[in-house]
Amino acid sequence: MKTKPATAKATKSTKSPKTSKGTIAVMGQGEIKVRPDIAILDLNVVTSAKTAQEAVQKNTERMTAVIATLKDMGIPSTDLQTVGYDVSPLFDNDEKSPTFGRILEHRVSSQLRVRVDVEAAGQTIDAAITAGANMASGIRFGLRDEMAPRARAIKLAVRSARRDAEAAAEAISATIQGAETLEINTMGNPYMMGAMAMSMEKDVTPVEPGTINLTANVRVVYRYS
Repeated sequence: MKTKPATAKATKSTKSPKTSKGTIAVMGQGEIKVRPDIAILDLNVVTSAKTAQEAVQKNTERMTAVIATLKDMGIPSTDLQTVGYDVSPLFDNDEKSPTFGRILEHRVSSQLRVRVDVEAAGQTIDAAITAGANMASGIRFGLRDEMAPRARAIKLAVRSARRDAEAAAEAISATIQGAETLEINTMGNPYMMGAMAMSMEKDVTPVEPGTINLTANVRVVYRYS
């Protein structure tokens, strides 16, 4: 009996060609400028006397008057904070003086941090001077609520990262599929003024808050195919 020779049939593969896949890591930055709405004032009372006890007593009386005045203006206790207190002797450093090396007097410095609305900063400084403060060690500005502006900065940073990722993917003929990981770092740069002497020569001490820069940096790893 004759048998038919075996024949081979060619079949088409149903598998799709392999697609290259990978990840792209990019950085993005978003920055916005916002006008601050609070001022943080560091107000000092500095007193001196022959004895430490006298200097402390004088300082206590003046700082008590400052705090009472600020509270009368409507500033709550939660926005008042003692952040410094120092008692130190002052020596005679003149080698030709008969009292060289001796204590001439004692100095007491107490520092009160006050948080107020920007619009009330000048008036607050003037009221504190009148009540007994005689030095300011600095003014800082900030925001009572940073959540909304920080969210805007983050969105800008993510959009920037996405644009860079898409540009890189296009350069290698790939398509961005989605984000794999995301890291966020936000920071604020408060505007600061240096120490300044107290003066009552002006009607109201002028205060210009300027703007605050809020910056968000992100690192995003995107998948591409």
